[in-house]
Amino acid sequence: MNYQMQYPTKEHEKAAEEVTRFFTNNFRIDSVLLVNSCARGMATSDSCLDIAILVKPDLFEKQSGRFESAWERFQEKSEVIHDLKAIGKYSEVHLNFTDGVFTPPERDEVGGPDYFEVSIGNLLVFAHPLWNSGHYWEDLQQEWLPFYSEPLRKERLAMVRMYCLKDLNHIPLYIERNLFFQSFDRL
Repeated sequence: MNYQMQYPTKEHEKAAEEVTRFFTNNFRIDSVLLVNSCARGMATSDSCLDIAILVKPDLFEKQSGRFESAWERFQEKSEVIHDLKAIGKYSEVHLNFTDGVFTPPERDEVGGPDYFEVSIGNLLVFAHPLWNSGHYWEDLQQEWLPFYSEPLRKERLAMVRMYCLKDLNHIPLYIERNLFFQSFDRL
């Protein structure tokens, strides 16, 4: 699919500019990336503005504790951010701070699939750069796309298949005991 980045409102666009300006002026970061519905051109006035702040791992470790608190103080005072919140039901800024290190998590048999592939896709496939200081984002794309090595692909596919089948196989057992919400949860 070929998505075209598009802001649903001027308030979304101004807020994206405000977020970009705040983080580029106050922190050493690599990229500010528009992600999710706005990056895909699928947002409405009720949509939140999802932005990922990408920082190289060594700098991320040094600064990560300051990101949230500085942002909280800033957004409380920002008219632009308040204007965004006022235009839609869920129109607010959602920030994700990441060092771009992707590692499949350890899972147990009841944990279900994880968001490993979704994380890579959101950050490296569907993101739209609002600001980029270097080549780290592009380097991550080179490393991970088209996704990953064949052995890891097979391992991940087997894991997802196993969890899906296990969940589906539980449903009839729960229905026999009138555990309808548990059945729905497994589905």
